Amino acid sequence: MINVEGIADELKKLKQWVLTEKNTKEPYPVAGNRVKRASCNDSNDWNNFDIAVKCLNDRFVGIAFAIKEPYAVIDLDDQCLNGNLSEMARDIIDRLDSYTETSMSGNGIHIIVKTDNNDIHIPQKPIEIYSRSKFMTMTGDIFEGKNTIQERQAELEAIIKDYVLTKKPNPKQPSNISHEDQEITDKLKNSISIREVVDRLGGLGLDDTLHGECPTGHESKGGKCFSINAKENYFYCFHCGEGGDIIRLVEIVLNKTFPEAISWLGEQFNIPIQTHKANSEKPVDKPSNKVSEPKSNKQSEYNQHCDNIKNIIGKHDTNIDSGKRSALFEAEAYVKVITNPNLSGRLWKFINQELGISDAESKVELKIQSVKELEKMELPEVNWIIPGYIPEGLTLLCGKPKMGKSWLILSLAVAIASGGRAFGTIPMEEYQGAVLYLALEDNVRRLRRRLGKLCPDGFPESLYYTTDFDRGSQGIDGIKAWLDKHKEDAKLIIIDTLASFRARTSGKSVNEYDRDSGDLEPLQRLAGDYGVGVVIIHHLRKATSVDDDFDTISGTLGLTGKADTNMILKRARREADAILKGTGRDFDEDFEIALKVDQQSGSWVLLGNAEDYQRSKSRQEIVDELKTAKEPLTSKQISDNLGKNYNTTRVILSKMVADGSIKQTGTKYYINSINNVNSINNVNSINSNKKT
Repeated sequence: MINVEGIADELKKLKQWVLTEKNTKEPYPVAGNRVKRASCNDSNDWNNFDIAVKCLNDRFVGIAFAIKEPYAVIDLDDQCLNGNLSEMARDIIDRLDSYTETSMSGNGIHIIVKTDNNDIHIPQKPIEIYSRSKFMTMTGDIFEGKNTIQERQAELEAIIKDYVLTKKPNPKQPSNISHEDQEITDKLKNSISIREVVDRLGGLGLDDTLHGECPTGHESKGGKCFSINAKENYFYCFHCGEGGDIIRLVEIVLNKTFPEAISWLGEQFNIPIQTHKANSEKPVDKPSNKVSEPKSNKQSEYNQHCDNIKNIIGKHDTNIDSGKRSALFEAEAYVKVITNPNLSGRLWKFINQELGISDAESKVELKIQSVKELEKMELPEVNWIIPGYIPEGLTLLCGKPKMGKSWLILSLAVAIASGGRAFGTIPMEEYQGAVLYLALEDNVRRLRRRLGKLCPDGFPESLYYTTDFDRGSQGIDGIKAWLDKHKEDAKLIIIDTLASFRARTSGKSVNEYDRDSGDLEPLQRLAGDYGVGVVIIHHLRKATSVDDDFDTISGTLGLTGKADTNMILKRARREADAILKGTGRDFDEDFEIALKVDQQSGSWVLLGNAEDYQRSKSRQEIVDELKTAKEPLTSKQISDNLGKNYNTTRVILSKMVADGSIKQTGTKYYINSINNVNSINNVNSINSNKKT
């Protein structure tokens, strides 16, 4: 039975619930025919708590919560047998002191906490921990009155360290190893640190905390399940359970046998080795200098990459420095788009080996050259996403809330995906391509309504969308996956908005400039690597007295400085006309264009250069004002009536008199209209009398 009242109120407010089947305990969507199982990664399968409870019946007897940021669940299986807690369970419950319930069986414990780490996936019993990609069947059977979910970032990290990462695995070595070889292995393990071994293996893609993807090649879904314990000198993967000492690590990464791994370590660290194979006195042959291929279920993929790199290098004369440099640059561009850090790291080693250069040469010396070589280069023209306005690279599109930024970018996305007209005037047939729109502040109903207005003849097939996407680095990995799938026709990525995409702060003190710049850097690099545009929707600060409109962009200069292009959309509220200002590295000069909303289609239409349009608009306003006036007006009266700057109005009036658009008598202005002919005659009469 489910104790509905016991489940935390904040979880009940979320649309993250599914049903669980009685016999199979499998999750199923609340809505629909419930033939297909619910996905823990597809929010379309989830529903409201109250609706889920109402749908309980003889078949569906339970409800489950989809775990996602900012929540994490700790599942302690069989740690409460007959009501008696294990020592581990007692310690974890006390340290986390957050929402705790007993499982359906009564033998397990569920704990839910809040955490900033949205990439925890630890399926190893008896302690399972997840912050994503998992349903948790809820009971509401509160344990020891703990019914409030608490923020427990530091405590959870400590528990993972104490109960998962410090689980020292048993090294896998031959059972019939000789006494002599045992002495050698002990010598190696006591003389060499695992960090040194990792460095010799190319770093294995580990981060500063010594975590990364497992080198065994299993599917980790982007999670950093692999770690090394530098103090105890071993490694462990809490996803697949593989672990061991430095010898076992070399066996796995370089696909070597136990004695081959020993020989490799001895050679790398200049330790004399004379090993003996089990039941044999024959010394082990030294490994060749050839870069060994990784042991992976993607071995053929690695081989294919190596063949491709050989073909790239073969096109250049590597006997001269310029040829090596060109080969290095082209091979570098090839490897940059490979998202698996272990694979890309090994391919870098392969490139250096093929070119016969050291790591230092590949990283520094061959990338520094004379500007005379730059002078000779034939460089491609700017790759425009929308010619003249949005180039390849990272663009910030900023404006106040509810000013029409989302309508503007969506109309441009439709134009690119369909090959229509951008800004209602620019033909996009030659620039047509696939667009990914992350509508992170919209819902499906609103998005469909807008597209229905913009696309009366049907929605474009090449425009892709989502209203729910991962944040931060995981979100960037998701964008990369989409770009890899659409590498032939991808043109534009839209992130609406930055605040809904960037990773949440961890609470630690971080320099705001560094954070702003760091959040945009991987997106800028991604745009360059794939040759696409990335447009991020962002906001302006509240009105302040500044000389430069671009200084009103919310955030530090780390944002505007990192972006290749910055654009601002400005208009008075409830007015259809707007000004779009742009500046960037690929523009010969800044632009300001006037736009107008087409009320029928909802799209933004280009009216022309903003200065010309504003001048034309101001002239028309003066004409309209004089037409309705019952008598000629002074420049002061006109500026006051229109709410315009007095000096600017005087200049425009002078130009209009000069080109014959309006007439002037004394200090007053008029146009020839039936309404004010008599008034003009009266003015002339008064002026004549003054002269006499």
